[in-house]
Amino acid sequence: MGYKKIECFIRPEKFEEVIVGLEKVGIEGINVDKIYGYGSQKGEEKEVENYKQKKEYEVKFKEKIKLEIVTEESKVEKIIETIKTYAQTGKIGDGKIYITPVEESIKIRTT
Repeated sequence: MGYKKIECFIRPEKFEEVIVGLEKVGIEGINVDKIYGYGSQKGEEKEVENYKQKKEYEVKFKEKIKLEIVTEESKVEKIIETIKTYAQTGKIGDGKIYITPVEESIKIRTT
């Protein structure tokens, strides 16, 4: 039986809904981080005045929530569909999902 790691980046306002959905499908564990970044839309641009009175553009990072789930391969599609169902707004910036193979898992306490 193989394992996969699912990493997804979602809007903070969708976090609670996504977690409730994932608990309904029976995930056994999850890591959560608050992060800041931007994708192809480059975040938000805001015109600012610098000390020389020249106009500049400042890139503002967007806040996202990063979820990491390691699960059996057989559960990956259900988890992805659940994330999409609860995280999707149809607007730019809904997030991304990445799936990578897990070669090995080592429990620190029992090794």
